[in-house]
Amino acid sequence: MVMNELDEFLDEMAIIVWQCAYLTEMAVLVYQKGFYTWAQRNTADLYRNYLVASTLIAWSLAVIAPPSWPIRAFAIIAADLFFYFSFVFATLRLMKIANVDAFFGSIVLMIKKMIPIMVKFMFVFMVFWFTYAVCHISLAGHLKSTPNITDVVWPWLIFSSGAFEIFGEADEEDKLGTVSKCSSAPLNWDVLTDSSVQCWFKTSMIPVFLFCYMLVSSVLLVNLVTALLSKKYEDIDKVSHIYWKYKLYSRLIEYEEKLWIPAPLSLVFYILKTVFNFLSKVPILGILPRYFMKILACFEGKNYAKERRKNRKFEAVMNGLISDENRWNGPSEEEKNAVQLVKDQMTIMELERKRKRFETDIIRQRFEDMMTEIESTNRFKRVRSHSTFNT
Repeated sequence: MVMNELDEFLDEMAIIVWQCAYLTEMAVLVYQKGFYTWAQRNTADLYRNYLVASTLIAWSLAVIAPPSWPIRAFAIIAADLFFYFSFVFATLRLMKIANVDAFFGSIVLMIKKMIPIMVKFMFVFMVFWFTYAVCHISLAGHLKSTPNITDVVWPWLIFSSGAFEIFGEADEEDKLGTVSKCSSAPLNWDVLTDSSVQCWFKTSMIPVFLFCYMLVSSVLLVNLVTALLSKKYEDIDKVSHIYWKYKLYSRLIEYEEKLWIPAPLSLVFYILKTVFNFLSKVPILGILPRYFMKILACFEGKNYAKERRKNRKFEAVMNGLISDENRWNGPSEEEKNAVQLVKDQMTIMELERKRKRFETDIIRQRFEDMMTEIESTNRFKRVRSHSTFNT
């Protein structure tokens, strides 16, 4: 059997059709504006479509490959993985709608700015996490209790050892110091053997390592990252009211220019538009398709955006903001030079401010060094002791 039964993939097929609408919309916009122009303004959509395309490729391999081929199992896993990532990514992108509100827009901004802090701080967590995981695996004897261990089990053992302890969730076996192939009986000092001493050492050290790790991770590191996030929250809260207004305007411009029909109905829209566009070129039968083409054009935001730009140009001319009504494609060369001059002046001012700060730091450091040398001399010590004695 060359192709598998499609009954196994009916749910996936419905989702794939939905996701094909995103790829179709991207293809149309890339054809109209160019790939680089569209990618610069829609970076999030670009990465989402990469995940969607990867899901389509993996799903196609899962359908075409025979069940006896090993690649089919890996293709199914890859398709599920890419789909989960694309679903999470699409769900997170729904938060873009919250930017139109002042309260939720500020929250979205704070989450966006705090994620880099969490990512950087994860490296600090991983240092203590990896150290504790290696020590815990060695003391608890997980490797010896699992003789057929593979490379797949290794990452899971390292992850599970110390992951939930960060949040204060300690395993009962670790609290009691349970070790595989070791009894919980106390050490018999009358009969000492190598195995009994090693078991006593391991069962004693596991709770000690657990206590030290939870003290550092749950108390020190968690409170430290909380303090950093609080400081970042205070800094962002000062400019959040400006940010959400800017994002509100960006969303309005974006929805003006894009198709007003959501996926997966957008896929039906592009199919009908393609068919009517082909039929409209027929000499006699093309009258009715051209009429339907005008109806479909009402759902495209680019036509409305052109009218809005014309109205904005008329209002700008009437208000005296621009003098030439034909000049609406962008700033002139004189305006560009003026903006660049202002940027250069700001750069020079910033460099001058840094230079003055550097000179101030050097003077302060020299003064502190001089005071340290004066205080270290014997004459200064005698003068200070004499003045203290007289008082």
